[in-house]
Amino acid sequence: GAGATIGALIIGEFADGAQWAHLDIAGTNRTSSVDGFNPKGATGAPVRTLVALAESQSSE
Repeated sequence: GAGATIGALIIGEFADGAQWAHLDIAGTNRTSSVDGFNPKGATGAPVRTLVALAESQSSE
């Protein structure tokens, strides 16, 4: 659906010229059953990527 696009448009209204990104992670945030190495529940899918991004930006 258009939910991710609408979310990005709303965030853009408040960014006030700052660099920003809208990450639509809803499809990967939870599993309803054990799936490979993922347990049932929250997956933490984007956490490692977001930590690496924050670390890379903090040195600037």
